[in-house]
Amino acid sequence: MSGRLHRFGGFSLNTRTRELRRGDVPVALSPRAFDCLAYLIEQRGRAVGKDELIEAIWGRPNVSDTQLGQTVLRARRAIGDDAQAQSFIRTVARHGYHWVAEVETVDPDEASAANAAAATAAIPPTSAPSPAPAVPSQAVASEPTHRVRTTTRALVALLAIALLGGGFAWIASRHAGDTALRRVAPASAIVLPLRVDGDPADGWLRLGGMDFLAQRLREGGLVVPPSESVVALLQPAGAADDAAMRALRDAAPTALLVRGRVAPHDHRWRVDLHASGADGAAVEVEAEQADALAATRDAADRLLGRLGRAQAPADVLDGNVQERLQRAQASMLANDLAAARAILVGDPQLARAEPQLGYRLAQVDFRAGEYRRAEASLDALLAEAGDGDPLFRAQLLNGRGAVHIRLDDYAAAERDYDAAVALLHDGRHPRELGLALTGRGVTHSMRHDAAPALADFGDARVQLEAAGDSLAVARVDSNLGGLEMNRDRPDQALAYLERAAAEFERYGAINELMETLESLVSDHLALLQPLAALAASDRSWLLAPRVTDPNQRLDLTLDRVDAFLALGRLREAGTLLRSLPDEVADANPFLARRLPALRARLALAEGRDADAADAARRALGHRPPGDDEGEGVAEIALVLQRAVLATPPRPADPPSAAWVPHRAVAAWPVQAVHEAEWADAQGAADEASRRYVEARDLAERRGVPADIALVAASYGDWLLRHGRLHEAGTVIGRVSAWADRDFDCALLQLRLFDALQQGDARAKALQAATALAGERTIPASLREPGR
Repeated sequence: MSGRLHRFGGFSLNTRTRELRRGDVPVALSPRAFDCLAYLIEQRGRAVGKDELIEAIWGRPNVSDTQLGQTVLRARRAIGDDAQAQSFIRTVARHGYHWVAEVETVDPDEASAANAAAATAAIPPTSAPSPAPAVPSQAVASEPTHRVRTTTRALVALLAIALLGGGFAWIASRHAGDTALRRVAPASAIVLPLRVDGDPADGWLRLGGMDFLAQRLREGGLVVPPSESVVALLQPAGAADDAAMRALRDAAPTALLVRGRVAPHDHRWRVDLHASGADGAAVEVEAEQADALAATRDAADRLLGRLGRAQAPADVLDGNVQERLQRAQASMLANDLAAARAILVGDPQLARAEPQLGYRLAQVDFRAGEYRRAEASLDALLAEAGDGDPLFRAQLLNGRGAVHIRLDDYAAAERDYDAAVALLHDGRHPRELGLALTGRGVTHSMRHDAAPALADFGDARVQLEAAGDSLAVARVDSNLGGLEMNRDRPDQALAYLERAAAEFERYGAINELMETLESLVSDHLALLQPLAALAASDRSWLLAPRVTDPNQRLDLTLDRVDAFLALGRLREAGTLLRSLPDEVADANPFLARRLPALRARLALAEGRDADAADAARRALGHRPPGDDEGEGVAEIALVLQRAVLATPPRPADPPSAAWVPHRAVAAWPVQAVHEAEWADAQGAADEASRRYVEARDLAERRGVPADIALVAASYGDWLLRHGRLHEAGTVIGRVSAWADRDFDCALLQLRLFDALQQGDARAKALQAATALAGERTIPASLREPGR
């Protein structure tokens, strides 16, 4: 292989120096995993067969598929890929593997020179719009400023990702060793992936054994973070990577780090554990058994004893069941849901008979977005579980509650979480109780019931901090951000959401990060910050290949459409919408309505009024069960009404009357604007004026920039058309602070200064509106004075 430098996805692979780097940081990689990456990249124009790849890596043919699979797994992990995402290395069924990511290949010497020259070069913005044909604007704002009312959805997952937060004092005596560790009675430990010697077929013990060991130590009274957190923090680096170890130490500076080795020994299994503190004090234990997990259990119990901890309770699961569970968990930790499912259903009779296997299979379904199947499994498990094991029953209830949240059935979710809280009221399982309280808080938040939501989130914080689960605390912060959004306090929400996103990003909590970024898009749009909204969408878009839930993929796509519409990037919004099916029958009901609603907004912005009306009617036809988003319905109704009124003849009755009945007193600003514009269309100036004042007052009481701008765009234009320039100046002046970032506000400024014939101010306003227009055209009468 010639010496070349291959660049891809933030990584560089130098075949001359045999080095893989992520940015400027070296990544630990075994020689065979390096050869695997290099060969697949060099042959990226085609799929490489397994036999060919084996010959290229080992130089001989007698290598098993299992060994090859383990090597590909290590190669994928090194570059942040896995069998689920397959962003770089794609599995070709019954053939081999294919490198699918874009690669830039250069000479290493040329690359070094280019890097030096580029060190001082400016970096262009990543979200700059591309030029495209302009689209005419209508006389008033082409579409209502979209007040997105989504909150953080379903941050209570069946496998909650957490990282320990507790700590303890170490006695700084390297020579004290075991005695020092016992004297301080460690409260916290981090278990690292195990080193596995022997047959590659036993590779599942690396993560499966790690998870089993962590659970055993947890049962012995130590605070141990879920394995998902540790694996996420260590990827894509190897377990021995210095940067990863520093990150673990930064997160938990006084925690015990537990390393382990599993190896066959005289037809038995031997497990060696090494537990070390931050000061170097250490304990080593070993155990042998005929079964690898039994040896791990004995070693864990001996470690607990050496630390002065009580022995964990006896195993309640059959060894065969336990091994199958840990094999499946190893696959889930590697994000290989298909392999996990195959392991769990490999013995159908065992899967049907053992509730823990059924529960783990429901977890796989949940992570794959198969919510109905997960719900059916959890229903059956709960029907059979009885009251003999309150903790397991509470786990099942927490799981089903999370499923019901994903299905937008908040009443059912609340019942599940109520039952879980009742089972856990003795406080012996603070983490499960904290998750149940968080879930119940989410249900209150999604139903706009702030007081009980705040109470539950506060109680959840106490329980999760007691459990040392700092990422679950971050999950509470994310939910508090969603709650503040529902309370029309986007400024306060922003601090919670940004803090939570930073925590999730740091530890690779992909699902939680995606949910929080989606909420940030909504929050920035409510604050009239479209560039910030797109920046949040850019971050989530990079993670899209790792999302397996079709509802979440649809949601992040629609968020991106929202951001493009706010920036006037209509062509890109249209491209994304055309990539989606006409109907999404399998999506949750709110997403099924949101898709045609966005199509309606795009069509209205492009002047396709008939298409906008058709899409709006389709959106209004989706009424989710228990729908309480009347404001969202009113937003769609306003789009429909504007589309219909733009095309003569005008109807005698409101076009949205079948969905939005007339209200003498509006509940939301958008509803009052809807009523005002209909009154104006009927020539009822006094009624229009009254409803506009009502809309303005409602928006001001809320104080949300998007609501205030929505009202000002319509009301300001109406005042100008009726020659009420002084009042128009007051209304339009209210949104002048946002004219540097919101097109509708900038266009209003231009209309006002044009009506007042203030030449210099008009010229500046035209410049500002032109800069923000994107693909929206400013009317010719405003572009050229005197027309």
